[in-house]
Amino acid sequence: MRRAVLVVWLLAVVAVGGVAWWYLFSAGSTPEGQTPLGDEAAFRQAFQAGVAKPRVVAVLSPTTPADLAVAERLQALLMEYENDALEAHVIWQPVARTDWAPTTDAMARVWDKRARHYWVTGAGLRGELGAGAAFVFARGAGLDKAGVRVGDWQTELGKIREFLGPATRKTTM
Repeated sequence: MRRAVLVVWLLAVVAVGGVAWWYLFSAGSTPEGQTPLGDEAAFRQAFQAGVAKPRVVAVLSPTTPADLAVAERLQALLMEYENDALEAHVIWQPVARTDWAPTTDAMARVWDKRARHYWVTGAGLRGELGAGAAFVFARGAGLDKAGVRVGDWQTELGKIREFLGPATRKTTM
């Protein structure tokens, strides 16, 4: 009897631990209405396909508070330019040892349907783009030609707005 209780208790602990590990460290789901989580190849393809639009690329960690704040500010920028053909690419990349995969909570900070989310392991893109958490690209620019490199969103928001121009206002009739 005692052994059976111990086995059942151990199985329950393993099951709860497995569910917790899956919840914390598996890739989350993208916000409703968005394309599935992509990889580096999907990012490069989508970036090149959107060459006719200005694009914002953010390289963020899913667990670093400063990067999560940049994600929220990116969403605010997308809302400000809601009537413009602006595209956003959010690259979630492991930076801290605790970065296993982006969670749904992290990805939900950028919920605009013009944003695409990617999970890219390795330092290839971060090294290729250079220093900064976000990059703004003009129409036709390649990855090596960022118009604005954003290190501190608060101080460089003016540069981003100047680069993108005034937001198109919605007209009502």
